[in-house]
Amino acid sequence: MRNVTKILLSGILLSNLFGNGVSVDRKIDLLSQATLKLIENDKKFKQMLDNLNKKINDNKIAIQKNSVQIKKNNILLNKMYFTASSKTIYYAVIDVPKLNLREKPSVHSKILRVLHKNEKFLIQKSVRGKNSGIWYKIKDGYISSTYVNLIIFKQMYKKRGK
Repeated sequence: MRNVTKILLSGILLSNLFGNGVSVDRKIDLLSQATLKLIENDKKFKQMLDNLNKKINDNKIAIQKNSVQIKKNNILLNKMYFTASSKTIYYAVIDVPKLNLREKPSVHSKILRVLHKNEKFLIQKSVRGKNSGIWYKIKDGYISSTYVNLIIFKQMYKKRGK
């Protein structure tokens, strides 16, 4: 429909430009040339849009791949099994709206209380639960590593002079 409108407008424009002094054959020839030019421009425009859409889709795919890699890295970090050293302090930050604090490192263990998103706890150690992944021991009980993010601090110690 857009092309038909352009062609009709081109024809009207050519008729007005050349008036009655130009032969019908010449008007048809000029109209045909104008039509071909419009079609050619539409093809170039469509190709340009197709290329742009392809670049956008390629970028979306790249962003999705990066997002997946970031998620994998976060999962890897969250599931990291570590032993606390004297030079490193680990904090767990709750990453879900509610998280059960358990008496033992098991989903079947007694719930001591409910923790809330963004609460921060010092991790005393990490342990492997029975068939339930890695758990972090905090002051009052155990939390699953699946639902927290780790914050790692390196401590600096000064050597004492003699």
